[in-house]
Amino acid sequence: MKNKYIWMMLVCAFFTACSTTRNLPEGETLYTGIDHLEVVNEDESPAGVAALEEVEAALAYAPNNAILGSSTLRWPLPIGLWVYNAFEKYQDKKGVGRWIFDHLGTSPVLMSSVNGETRAKVATNLLRDYGYFNGSVKYEEVPQKNPKEAKVNYIIDMAQPYFLDSIAYLKYPVYADSLIRTTRQQSVLKSGDNFSVIKLEEERQRISTLLRNNGFYHFRPEFTVYRADTLQKTGYVSLQAVPEAGIPEEAKRQYYIGNTSVY
Repeated sequence: MKNKYIWMMLVCAFFTACSTTRNLPEGETLYTGIDHLEVVNEDESPAGVAALEEVEAALAYAPNNAILGSSTLRWPLPIGLWVYNAFEKYQDKKGVGRWIFDHLGTSPVLMSSVNGETRAKVATNLLRDYGYFNGSVKYEEVPQKNPKEAKVNYIIDMAQPYFLDSIAYLKYPVYADSLIRTTRQQSVLKSGDNFSVIKLEEERQRISTLLRNNGFYHFRPEFTVYRADTLQKTGYVSLQAVPEAGIPEEAKRQYYIGNTSVY
């Protein structure tokens, strides 16, 4: 039993002495997680919470030995990285060393694969999809004690959201226009709500389903487009929903039940 404990201690000492960055490719840095994520001008409304969840999801990226996929919390012992560096020389060979490398080693997560700058741009676009047209996400790389390791900081500025002002439905065929007007209460677009591209898509789907269920068999969601005006009223968007120019004639045609035979 004593020899077993001595062996375990030797193994732990071996892995503790191993570097986590020894075999990084030239010019690469090991990503060790998000150091700080700051939210400026946070919108705590339900719409703001939903937008922030999407933005944070776009920025999230788990480092090596992350706890439950967290971007910030890590297990203190990066055993997978130690094994990777200790047995990297066996990756092109056969035998026990290759088996240990393949099954117990973990490839390092590199800063180049995180691509924080691109993630910040994607997150900024998400803010705008949710109506935060003046919002932005900034990215900063934070060096660590080991010069081959780095964390990232993100600053999310939600700024002031834009809201829906008026919503008009124009240029639909007469009967289609009547259907849309009589079901306005079912619209997901409400004056005073936060502007949201997601809601715009939901409304396109609603209009398409409504028209198809009432005989416009070939009408599809993409046949509805929006015109947006942000100049009429500061901080508000005036919307017009219209059929796309040049849609097929059959999409404008209402179909009826013809002769029915029952056998």
